[in-house]
Amino acid sequence: MTIHLRHLDALRGLLATYVLLGHCRWLLWAGQAEWIDRSHPVWSNVLAYASASLRYGREAVFVFFVLSGFFIHLKAAGSFAEGIKPGVAAGPFFKRRLHRLLAPYLLALALTVACDGVGRAWFPELYQAATGNALLDQDFSNKGYTAGSVLPALVLVPSSLGLDFGSNGPLWSIAYEVVYYALYPAWLALRTRSGLLAFGVVPVACLVAALIPLGGFPANALIRYPIWLAGAGLAECLAKSAPRAERRWLAALIFVAALVLHHFFPNDACTVLTGAAFGTAAVWFFVALPGAFSGSILGRGLEYLGNRSYTTYMTHFPVLTLLAAAVVHRNGSRPLTGWWALAGALLATLVGLVCFHICERHFLHPRLRMRTVGTG
Repeated sequence: MTIHLRHLDALRGLLATYVLLGHCRWLLWAGQAEWIDRSHPVWSNVLAYASASLRYGREAVFVFFVLSGFFIHLKAAGSFAEGIKPGVAAGPFFKRRLHRLLAPYLLALALTVACDGVGRAWFPELYQAATGNALLDQDFSNKGYTAGSVLPALVLVPSSLGLDFGSNGPLWSIAYEVVYYALYPAWLALRTRSGLLAFGVVPVACLVAALIPLGGFPANALIRYPIWLAGAGLAECLAKSAPRAERRWLAALIFVAALVLHHFFPNDACTVLTGAAFGTAAVWFFVALPGAFSGSILGRGLEYLGNRSYTTYMTHFPVLTLLAAAVVHRNGSRPLTGWWALAGALLATLVGLVCFHICERHFLHPRLRMRTVGTG
């Protein structure tokens, strides 16, 4: 069967853009309560209330987890579909992952230090958690350059001790991915022995852990491991049979239902189940799109952003933080209009594309390198 991987690259582009816009909304547009209390054009109500849909950035990262599990396991899934037990070679797997991810990650750390250095010197209020906005100050009180933030970042588990590397909070998801990559060879070895153990016992054990208030990064990463494994499971399902195009609307319905449940039942155990459900549904929906989607303007645009989404995701937040710090320093608060948020989205995207051209494009896998050959 044919799996439209370009469609999934488009999904990555959509997710990265969504996360970026959500952060623009948070850092560069006044909060809802403050905005309502001020005078503003009536027509802007539509945009303001629509922007509330950008609050699910963490949930978008869960879809990234499903995509990661899907892509990592896809080759082995094809072997299982053919009745062949794939080999388990941890060394080459880790080497391939490091080659793909390490250099862009280090560039993101360097960019964070550079942006934060300028911001802390010229526009210190936001970085010092002294803006007077409770939500902003609470979040930025956990950011900085202490041993508890720098050392974990240098060993590829940023934010694992509860402190973000500088302003770059979104790097937390990289730490989770690193844990799941580290577990994959052992999990694959288990999968070659028993699908029931790999896809049944392991996720259930993680769900049980969600009911125990363990706390800490290792426990939190383990609790969300079934979301990543849902992607691996979907890879095996699709390696056996292609999804019918008409069933993509069922996937859309599952996505909406799971997101609603997640909104109303945000406990850890429910988060794992709903995160796996709407992440799997999103991947399923995009895989089931007609082949012509990748040739459409929307498909090509999202695919372009998706092929660059790793760098964009890792670099956008310190850029937005620097811009927001400058605006807050000048005005005393976040802007009441969305123009600065729009400017931030364009600037962060541009910086991400430049960083991709400088670094990440040299470390792409062959499939993606062929799609980005026009970048230089």
